[in-house]
Amino acid sequence: MTFAERLKELMVENGITNYQLSKDTATHATTIANWLDENKNAMPQERKFKAIADYFGVSVAYLKGETDIKEKTAPINEDGLSERECELLRIFRQLSVEEQDLFLKMFHAKQE
Repeated sequence: MTFAERLKELMVENGITNYQLSKDTATHATTIANWLDENKNAMPQERKFKAIADYFGVSVAYLKGETDIKEKTAPINEDGLSERECELLRIFRQLSVEEQDLFLKMFHAKQE
């Protein structure tokens, strides 16, 4: 798969529009349109590859077509938590008990 095909697939899977990706990654919409146009064969700069990979939770190698393994391998700390899990825990701990309860209710509602 080409970069354009992989980007299109990720956008469809996640329900992301060109506009939303543009806004969330601070990338001009025309640039994204060029990336998605396989005839133009446009490729992002390395820092944008990383931003897009982080945005979709995949590896840069996947985006570039260097691997078919989509999931990004997250480093694990001594407690067995990834960086993302540690960040969530830090944020959660900063919430009041009421806010934590509300978060958990919303999370459980999404799971149903």
